[in-house]
Amino acid sequence: MLDISEAVAAEHYNRANAIIATEFFHAEMLAATQAANNHARLAKIRRRRE
Repeated sequence: MLDISEAVAAEHYNRANAIIATEFFHAEMLAATQAANNHARLAKIRRRRE
């Protein structure tokens, strides 16, 4: 059985991992959104030139 300090340490570790995973997810989503916006912007420019 874990003592309180081990349980608290484990909880902090799990929360830190979740925060890091969330930050990576947000960074990936931001990059994907920016790439999609850039693609749409370039497509719009190309259509104007035709």
